[in-house]
Amino acid sequence: MADATAKAYGKWFTPRVVVGGALGAASYSESGPYIYIHPKTLTSPSLRVLVAHELGHYVLGHHGSSLSYTRGFQEKRELDANTEAVRILVKLGSSEPDALRLMYDALAWIHRNSLPNVARMFGHYEACTEIRDLLGRFPRWRDAITVAPALEACVPPP
Repeated sequence: MADATAKAYGKWFTPRVVVGGALGAASYSESGPYIYIHPKTLTSPSLRVLVAHELGHYVLGHHGSSLSYTRGFQEKRELDANTEAVRILVKLGSSEPDALRLMYDALAWIHRNSLPNVARMFGHYEACTEIRDLLGRFPRWRDAITVAPALEACVPPP
């Protein structure tokens, strides 16, 4: 997936994917660059979208750790990486509705499992905010996603 993304974006180098050393389920470091994946993530149904998110950081040229920036700056980078993950999945062969649904499902899982403190610890907004932002960037999201009643507050206004 990393090789295919580098090729699709015309990058002359591919990030190394390392199992272990991840902050959370997966993380990105521009030194190398590296994508770290927690071993437990390898069996996750969200593996593809998590790697796409980290590849989003790579494609967007994000540098530095979340500890070296203000909270708002890092959180915006995470929103941008979510959006780029959808684009990467499309470039690698998924339809846009399928790619959007994968990212939405991953964020919805975080929201349903009440992981706001874990997400914020790694520079993310609370999952509902990330869902609202993601869907707001894809105007035809309603064609791809059926929102559960519990997540209605997480969708952008019409």
